[in-house]
This record gives sequence, C-alpha cells and structure tokens, in this order.
Amino acid sequence: MSLRSDRDIEVRAADLDAAESLQSGRLLHIPEAGHYVIRDRFDAALTEIRTFLRQVDP
Repeated sequence: MSLRSDRDIEVRAADLDAAESLQSGRLLHIPEAGHYVIRDRFDAALTEIRTFLRQVDP
C-alpha cells in the first residue's frame, strides 16, 4: 500500500500508471495531505491502512 499526498492531476496520473505494475498493491491519494501523509492527515491515513489490512488478512 502506498499513501500519497494530495497532488495535481498530472502527478496523480503518473502515480496510477506506476501503481499498475503492483500486482496486489494499492495506491491512495489522501486529500489535503502534504509530503508527510501520516503526520498531516493521521486519522484519514490510519483509516485507509486499517481498511487495507482487513482486506489482505480477513
């Protein structure tokens, strides 16, 4: 799983292209987050991490 900061559409498109090579990964852009996603948007990041972990380890 990769958490990314809120970026413009061109960067998001490049991120999604790169993420397509991940067989079982997941890429998420967290709105209103800067470079330090977990520090900037802790609650949103933690929610996404927990959701991802429930999906891979039922």
